[in-house]
Amino acid sequence: MKLEQDIFKRTTVLFDQLERYGFHREENGYSYRVAFMDHAFQAIIFIDLKGNITGKVYDLETEEEYTNIYVITQTGAFVSQVRTAYEQILIDIRNHCFKKNYFMFPQTNRITKWIYKIYHHEPEFLWKIYPGYGIFRNHKNGKWYGVIMNIDYSKLDSKRRGEVEIIDLKLGKEKVQYYLKENGFYPAYHMNKKNWITVLLDGTVSDEKIISLVEESYLNVGRM
Repeated sequence: MKLEQDIFKRTTVLFDQLERYGFHREENGYSYRVAFMDHAFQAIIFIDLKGNITGKVYDLETEEEYTNIYVITQTGAFVSQVRTAYEQILIDIRNHCFKKNYFMFPQTNRITKWIYKIYHHEPEFLWKIYPGYGIFRNHKNGKWYGVIMNIDYSKLDSKRRGEVEIIDLKLGKEKVQYYLKENGFYPAYHMNKKNWITVLLDGTVSDEKIISLVEESYLNVGRM
């Protein structure tokens, strides 16, 4: 994962803050240029109209892109210094022009917002090693009715790759078997596969269907 993707993970751009910060409006988005390391380097940041952010760093002496900051094996003192300085530029942009989200995908955050509106439940993040794993629990009995996780797609389908977000819901044996025939549903990841099911949160399954299944899962754990 590139530096930009990592630093801006689980954030949403505030477009109305960009020009105030120093970004310049262009036809396809917003650009920002800043020199750093005593004007030896220049960072060029671009945010498109969908909020995707990309960045490049140039060595101003050679006028060439300085790509060593993206090479994990480059751990020398100078490279690390440049990388850290660039990261601080990105972090400052994030702090001033982006808002923090609980999760990465738009659908995941919409579902989370709906859960709070109906049940007044916010996700609980129980594991430091897995900062993107959030659980929702029925406050009457403390039982989980939803678990959101970010995993590699290959854990669900060996033919697919890339990071995805999922939600595990408790539906019962018959409903699990029924929904496993539909796109976007998989055997439960890290939960009991007889009674739980995994649902993709990438838009494959509609918000309305996921919301109805969240309600069902909430009722199911409430009966225990």
